[in-house]
Amino acid sequence: LQPETEPQDSLSFLDFRKAVISGDITTVMTGTKLYSQWVHNTDSNGWQVLNEALRSGQTEVVFHLLAVGGADANRSSNSKGSTPLYWARYFHEEDHPIVQIVKDFGGST
Repeated sequence: LQPETEPQDSLSFLDFRKAVISGDITTVMTGTKLYSQWVHNTDSNGWQVLNEALRSGQTEVVFHLLAVGGADANRSSNSKGSTPLYWARYFHEEDHPIVQIVKDFGGST
């Protein structure tokens, strides 16, 4: 008998990133549990997956990345000091739930 492998064993960072952008919270939860470092990976622009979730308006994913994934609500993504709250306000109105979530986790500009 061959040992059973878990389906998430084949989860790649690209799959995780796509899940963040599309709002696939189940895959995001699996990724943060199995590969917590992925929350802190940066791309060539200095963006982490939190930035992608902010941009795409994925409220539940933003909350999960901050509450469970350990994303930093004040991490600057570029040399100009653009924080998650800056990006939340850039992509959404002040009364959008994402803006409030980032503030609730101590986010500032």
